[in-house]
Amino acid sequence: MTDRTNGPAPHDEPMLVIKALKTHFFTADGVVRAVDGVDFTISRGQTVGLVGESGCGKSVTSLSIMRLIAPPGRNAGGEILLDGIDLLRLNEDEMYNVRGNRISMIFQEPMTSLNPVFTVGDQIAEAVLVHQKVSKEQAKKRAIEMLALVGIPQPATRFDAYPHEMSGGMRQRVMIAMALSCEPEVLIADEPTTALDVTIQAQILELMKDLKDRTRMGLLLITHDLGVVAEMCDEVCVMYAGQIVEHADVVSLFKDAKHPYTQGLLASIPTMATDPGARLNVIQGTVPNLLRLPPGCRFAGRCPFVMPLCREVDPLLGTLDDGRKVRCHLYPVSTPPGVTAAAPVA
Repeated sequence: MTDRTNGPAPHDEPMLVIKALKTHFFTADGVVRAVDGVDFTISRGQTVGLVGESGCGKSVTSLSIMRLIAPPGRNAGGEILLDGIDLLRLNEDEMYNVRGNRISMIFQEPMTSLNPVFTVGDQIAEAVLVHQKVSKEQAKKRAIEMLALVGIPQPATRFDAYPHEMSGGMRQRVMIAMALSCEPEVLIADEPTTALDVTIQAQILELMKDLKDRTRMGLLLITHDLGVVAEMCDEVCVMYAGQIVEHADVVSLFKDAKHPYTQGLLASIPTMATDPGARLNVIQGTVPNLLRLPPGCRFAGRCPFVMPLCREVDPLLGTLDDGRKVRCHLYPVSTPPGVTAAAPVA
């Protein structure tokens, strides 16, 4: 396991910068603010974890970065800067050259992401042909190299295999090979081990960590598994109801979580000392309906420390003295430059 006792390792300048990103879904019943003002950065060689309950906006955030949001969803504000270029301002042809080339994504379920009527090798080679100026022979050679890189035995033979002929772990390795075939600067992994057994999960995570260290790419890891976060990530963004409520380095977060929601998530993890007959800790209540968000803090209805102010004023994501960010009225924070103090919500 990686030694993180001294805090996160230093990284390069930010490569991918997400600023005040908003992705809303405009439905007949109203506007669903699935992602509502999200900010974070990823540097070269850094792994940033995005965690939270199902439905909090993690996957929508990743699809927004890839510009794969389908109607009725659309971008409602913010910036996605890749080396200073706002991806939201690119036309579709320009974005086509970025997607799968400079930024790649591994989706949750490899069996539904791979085309069942084409061999896995052809699908990897196609990605290379689309983005790299190479011949079909060179693309095939690259695909076989990538299959070998992700640990698939007999890669030249497996090139001609169909997805249904491979196990879940092997299909996920194929997805990683495809995502890395064009040597992306940023890799987004959306719950990459959800459907895999524990042994295969460990192999896939170790593979991703090794490839990240070798290529120095930035990695955005989306998961609900805090054990995976502890092992893989340098920094963690905790999402709740479309907003980031806490952002800290992984050591600080696990040692001393600040936001009540983060504290609740960590308290719900069973440990070796947990009594087998004891009930697990749970966060009381339910996630608010994003169509009808309550005034004030979105976590107020479930928070054990709720104050009258929490039900009236939506807190800002402010910076604490130690540099971490938290969206909570319990802590005095510095207001970001150019941002006025929060006002009561009508």
